[in-house]
Formats: sequence, structure tokens, C-alpha cells
Amino acid sequence: MFISVFLAIFVPSLGQMDDILEGAWSGVWGEKQAMGMYAALLILATFCLVLANPRYWTSLALVPLGMIAIVGTTGKTAILMSLAGVCVLGVGWLIQRGPRIAMAALWGSIVSGSAVVYGLTQGKEEVFRLLGRTPDFTGRTEVWREVDYVANKKPMTGYGFHSVWDDQTSVAAPYQWIAEGTGFFPQNAHSSWLDVMLQLGVPGLFLLITCMGFGWLAAIIRLRTGGPGALFALSSLATLTLISFTESILVSSMDMPWLLVMLVTAKSVQELLLPSSMHMLSRPTTRHQPRPAETIFYRQETR
Repeated sequence: MFISVFLAIFVPSLGQMDDILEGAWSGVWGEKQAMGMYAALLILATFCLVLANPRYWTSLALVPLGMIAIVGTTGKTAILMSLAGVCVLGVGWLIQRGPRIAMAALWGSIVSGSAVVYGLTQGKEEVFRLLGRTPDFTGRTEVWREVDYVANKKPMTGYGFHSVWDDQTSVAAPYQWIAEGTGFFPQNAHSSWLDVMLQLGVPGLFLLITCMGFGWLAAIIRLRTGGPGALFALSSLATLTLISFTESILVSSMDMPWLLVMLVTAKSVQELLLPSSMHMLSRPTTRHQPRPAETIFYRQETR
């Protein structure tokens, strides 16, 4: 992130985008959404690190660095991801404080979540206008409509991993239907869930939902007793899940977001079924060695 911010400020030709999103910070990544996502994860990881060991409080300097990076990307999605992740982390931290505080935090979360859902469904035009967005998610709804139409032609098998996006030149390729319907040439479905449905069909979508569900379930169960590790698991999953609805981050080969999901899920399940004993480790204690005078006194008393 240091390198990305440095490039964006001092070497704009390398650290900023120069295509359809000219001037937006992308750093060492290919697009601004990736930089914003990793900046959000950096903020969450920093908070959890300090909660795990206050000795690392100096690492809090990374939080403003991540915020600067997010602002530089000019991406509203990154801002929403960061807010959602920090809110989940904060609520989780309150839940770990005690039963009464946990009940109050859960009740407040339910009320706030209901208000957000109501605002997005009943007054979405005003909400999007406030965020500087259009209700079509910057043209994403057009892509979703066409991808859904193409995916429903092969719902059980899909078209194969990346086969649709790798073949953009054949006249009879499924990609041509998507491009013709949208009026431009999208490079992905801008939704991990629709992309999986397009590529792997219903079985692939079911597997994705199952994997994500395992991660969420294990992280939620461990929240009360899992400490900062459980906080990072839950907040990072919330961040990655949120962006997965508008970006295809869970289906690319050798992709870091999916690797993070699997790492968090595997660690959460492992801690749930076979808790780590690291917290029980302590410094080895040495037996008290009596001084010479004590040894003599002991021998005399024994006699």
C-alpha cells in the first residue's frame, strides 16, 4: 500500500489509471476497485492487530494510509466496504464485551440494518443521488441482465471456467450476446455470483454459497470467544461478501480475495472444531533453587 500511494502521487503514469477511469488511483493493481478493497482489508487487519497486542499501537499509522488510498481511488464501493467492515468489527467487539452489551449491539445492528434496507428499497433514488451514483450501478444492471439471460440458457452446466470471457472474438460465442445487449464490451459479469452461475452453472453456484456459508457460520459462532481473530474473520468476510455483489472477485484463477476467503474459513472451522492451544502457552517456570544457607538449614531440620 505504501508503494501504491507513492506511485499514485509521485509517478502518476504508473500509479493512476489512464483508460475509462482516468486519474483514479490504482497503485500496483490493475484497477481502482482492487486497491480500494485491499486498503479496506488493511484497515481491518490493523485494528485487529492492535486489539490482539496493544504493543503494536504504532501500526495504527496504517489506518490513515488506507483511508488516503480509498479516497484516491474515487470509488464509492471502497468507501462503503470500509464502513461496512469497520461497523461489523465494532459491533463484534461490543458483542465480546459481555452479554448485556452484546444484546444492545445486536438490537442496534438490527434496527440500523432494517433502516438501510428500507432506504435502499423505498428511497433508492435519493440514496444513490446522495452517493453520487446512478440506480443502475454505473451500468452494471445492464451487464447483470444480459449475463443472467445467457446463463439461463445453460443453467446446469454453465459454459466452462472463463470460457465466455476468454472468447470475445468468435461471432457465435456467448460473449457476443452480452456485448450486443449492453452496447459495450464488459470484461466480467461485475458480480461473483452471476459469474459463477454463468461459468459453472447451478452446481457451481451451490458450492460457492456453501463455502461462503461455512465461513460465515464458523466466524459467527466463534465471535463471542474468538477474540481479535474472530473479529477479523467476520469483518473481512463482510467486506469481501459486499464487494462480491458488484465485482467478480471470487472466480478468477489464483485470485487473492478467494484465497483470503478460504484461509479465513479454514482457520475459523479449525478453531471451532480443534481450538488452538497457543493461548495456553506460558513461560517455562524454573524451580526455586535454595541458597546455600537455606540448604544447610534444611538439612539440619531434616535431621
